Amino acid sequence: MKNLIVSNLSTIRRRHYAQKATSSDNWVAFYKGKLNEYLTKFGENFALIIYANKDDPNDFISIPYSDLREFLTDDHLDKKNRWVFSIENNKLRVHKNSPSRLDVSQYRSNLDILQNLTVSQSFHDI
Repeated sequence: MKNLIVSNLSTIRRRHYAQKATSSDNWVAFYKGKLNEYLTKFGENFALIIYANKDDPNDFISIPYSDLREFLTDDHLDKKNRWVFSIENNKLRVHKNSPSRLDVSQYRSNLDILQNLTVSQSFHDI
């Protein structure tokens, strides 16, 4: 069975910022410009989604923007104008200059978050 996010990626990206994680430490980057597009369209009513294994239906993390906002500051941006995160043992960490971590266990495989953030009707049919 395919990953739920991968199977519905085009629909999900209309409403949420979804990025594929790479490597063993689940490295992922979110770009400031793209994030600002979502903020302009939806305010804070969207999620940042990290997905990895395309063959595991539940291998994704969906974090409401409002819960991740404190990590998304300009001082944490890298030279490419992006926030680079890694996840290890259910702890998300922004790479640059921050010892702060967010426990993401409550966001792992959590479709309720996406549905509660006003997802399109076609996603409800999964």
